[in-house]
Amino acid sequence: MPTTEDTPYATHVIRVSAAEAQLLVQRDARYQPLIAHFGLLERTVHADIYTGLVITIMGQQLSNKARDGIIAKLPPQYLTDPEALHEVCVRSSENGERLLPFARTKISTLEQVTARFCSGQWSAAKLQAMTPEQRLAELCSVKGIGPWSVNMIEIMVFGDPDCFALGDYGVQQGWAMLTHRNLKKLSKTQLQSSLTRYARKVSPVGTAATLYLWAFKDIEGKLPQA
Repeated sequence: MPTTEDTPYATHVIRVSAAEAQLLVQRDARYQPLIAHFGLLERTVHADIYTGLVITIMGQQLSNKARDGIIAKLPPQYLTDPEALHEVCVRSSENGERLLPFARTKISTLEQVTARFCSGQWSAAKLQAMTPEQRLAELCSVKGIGPWSVNMIEIMVFGDPDCFALGDYGVQQGWAMLTHRNLKKLSKTQLQSSLTRYARKVSPVGTAATLYLWAFKDIEGKLPQA
């Protein structure tokens, strides 16, 4: 896979396969015109698990452009060496020095993550060997990492083909447009229940569904014609 040139870290591209697209349409025929309109969508996946985790955490509540601008100014070893980033996180926490351009809560999360890598509790191989359910429990044991972050990590770090990001507002918007629902009229409980059922409906191609809903929500609700 080619390495992207618009980011300061190694990534590769995974495209929705024709078989995945066909299965998605079998699960929900309303995706047919979306696939015809957008083609086989792609997503960028981090080449290194540690790097991907760190970048995902650094990018929380930031646009991709803002995230990449900050990361480009950081010492490269912070993205490759857990000990180097852990040391600067500890110094920032203990001395109150502004050594990283992030909020204290985010630095604390990075400190916890790097500590697990430094101790050997986590490694790329150990995390890769876990099931998505096991990774969810493991990653959410770190304060500052929640289900939304784990969804992004599954899609953009582990390349999980069946991650329906039901906690993402963009996915919720796309789903509401596709299914002709009004998000404002659904309680949080109703929305969660409906999205959980829908995730089962589009399994095992939940990631493909996520990608098409992200794309769909940006075309002002007009379903393209096949």
